[in-house]
Amino acid sequence: MRRQRTKTRIETSELATESNPVRWPQFFRASAFWSANLIAAPIVGIGGFTLILVGNISREDSPGSLVLSLLAVYAVATILAYFPGNLSVLWPYAIQVDPLAGVQLWGPLKKIAIPISEIGEIEESLLWQGYVIHLTRRRVALTQFVVPWYFGSQRKDVVRAIRLAKERMI
Repeated sequence: MRRQRTKTRIETSELATESNPVRWPQFFRASAFWSANLIAAPIVGIGGFTLILVGNISREDSPGSLVLSLLAVYAVATILAYFPGNLSVLWPYAIQVDPLAGVQLWGPLKKIAIPISEIGEIEESLLWQGYVIHLTRRRVALTQFVVPWYFGSQRKDVVRAIRLAKERMI
């Protein structure tokens, strides 16, 4: 008769309950498919737009070169808001919660840390399809971030861990 192995690894969802002691830091990650999608989409989009733009501006008989030039200015402004402006972590693909270090958000080509003291109210939103976590202090263009639906069953655990970290801070 074979002995069955007991479950030795504690899942993240089991850690964030009030009856069990919470181990810090807690790390939450979206599925591999959505992580790859969030990383590849901006890179492919920027690269494809640049190729189309360069191809059309280089042709002198192109009637829409003024429109394409205006679109290029818009694209540069968007890229500046997206990466230096911290908007790439508005929908993070990974979140780490630690009451001492704060909340770390991983977005495409960007990682930022937010102290727990700067976490404001947390609300569930149908418009954003997840939990919206407001910040008390602006981080360049970032005033909130979303724990979206693609975190799956971990979505509620992320919010619970952030609330527990805020309670520990007080």
